[in-house]
Amino acid sequence: MGAAVQAPESSAAAAAALSGFFEPWIVHARSQLRETARGLCEGTTFWPFDPELAAAKLCAGLSLQLLLVAQRTLVLELNIARLQGRLSGATAEARFDYFVESLSNQTVREPLLREYPVMARAIETAAQHWMEASTAFLAHLGQDWTRLMEEFSSGEDAGDIVALLGGAGDLHKRGRSAILVKFNSGLKLAYKPHSLAVNRSFQSLLEWLNERGVSFPFETIRHKDCRDHGWAEFVSYRKCETAEDLRRFYRRQGGLLAILYALCATDMHSENLVASGEHPVIVDLETLFQPRWYFDRSADAAAFVRDVMTSSVAGIGLLPNTQEINGERIDRSGMGRAPGQRVPVISWERPGTDEMRLVETTAEMRTIKNRPVLEGHDLQVSEYAGEVAPGFVEVYQLFCSLREELLGESGPLASFKQDEIRVILRATRKYAELLNVSRHPDVQRDWREYSRLLDKLRTEGQYWPNITSAIPYERLDLEQGDIPFFTTRPDSKDIWTSTGECIRNFLTRTGYSLVEQRIRTMNAEDMRFQTGIIEMLMARAR
Repeated sequence: MGAAVQAPESSAAAAAALSGFFEPWIVHARSQLRETARGLCEGTTFWPFDPELAAAKLCAGLSLQLLLVAQRTLVLELNIARLQGRLSGATAEARFDYFVESLSNQTVREPLLREYPVMARAIETAAQHWMEASTAFLAHLGQDWTRLMEEFSSGEDAGDIVALLGGAGDLHKRGRSAILVKFNSGLKLAYKPHSLAVNRSFQSLLEWLNERGVSFPFETIRHKDCRDHGWAEFVSYRKCETAEDLRRFYRRQGGLLAILYALCATDMHSENLVASGEHPVIVDLETLFQPRWYFDRSADAAAFVRDVMTSSVAGIGLLPNTQEINGERIDRSGMGRAPGQRVPVISWERPGTDEMRLVETTAEMRTIKNRPVLEGHDLQVSEYAGEVAPGFVEVYQLFCSLREELLGESGPLASFKQDEIRVILRATRKYAELLNVSRHPDVQRDWREYSRLLDKLRTEGQYWPNITSAIPYERLDLEQGDIPFFTTRPDSKDIWTSTGECIRNFLTRTGYSLVEQRIRTMNAEDMRFQTGIIEMLMARAR
């Protein structure tokens, strides 16, 4: 099954009840983090968090991580116990409660860990990584506090932390993910466990364009780059007030599309964009200057079309574009993700009973905040092709007229050369599917089955000519429960693994050379071709 496990409100509580199985790891992790936090606080006159509160808030994320690892196996054991008559209770609900209570018993837990050694290691690994990631976050928060107040709070104290939301995104680099932080002053920041230098360079480019007179200036957001991590101003979702706001939103989105096209960007899906009133704001810029694989255009007509489209504005991921996933037509693009779309999921049937089991079904895609909203207005993205295309043309022509300044040694693109960017070797969805299948009880019981599953990396999606040199590192990341993570710099052909090891000359060309070539060859003919693609995709949008 390739779909992810869905946890609607009707079954989330039943799944969460299984968390008693993880009590030893959660208790130990919370205690250890609390003591670590107290140690960080010692000898200081001020610390922005209460150790007990911080440990408790972050621990909720650990419980969820462990549940994702083991819930399918635990529910299988529930059904086996039911069939063998080992559950007490007069009703299906009572028998479920009996099983849940038994999971806290060491005499039940230890045999299960021996029977499912893959699961046992995954639990230990997830708990250890959570501890390391949480400790790093708290240490960074304390170290950076003064600079954060200067950058984001005009030098004023933002007050104590009142909310922490961990796991805001995929896990990378030994369980690291974004963490959202809210202070009692109302200030909200997003902590990112990687460099944000590319985000700062992008904001400088937006300011450069604003200074040169774009019709609808772009909104910039503040970032604090600390090399191995960083902090970003939280972008709040805001509704549009007028129809004119909507028009300006899509005009700016067309301008952003031209910038992303010039910078060879990709992966600009709906979760990377926030509609903040009349401003579309990109919140994840890791995939600018993206090196790409090439399809042999001479192979057949399909390969020709695929190569042309992936190198066009359609390959950025911002424009509406549906894909077939397990028989469903789904649009996850930055402009798309219309309400009402149904996606394949694996959901719990009869939750909270001793007959609880997984079934394949569909569910309505959850609403996120990439699309603008105007009260009383039924938004149809296709109505705004007349704004997106002119916005694209304006910035495209501005780049052409200022080409030499843009590419000059002191121009706005030069600052990107040393920035860390991510290299997408395979679609994140493919990695996520492998992780999901690795949590099947049959795989968690047998190391050989687990190894055969990961061997699929050698047979699927080998577009990059020398992908074999990266496969051991992809496998290592997946074994750690992470989405594989590779980085480079726009001026380098080397890539770096999640552990910092360098794979020399993995890329045939640098991302910067691709961007430079694109900008130097941008012309009226290409602009008309790209505009035609925009109009075609916008016409089919919802």
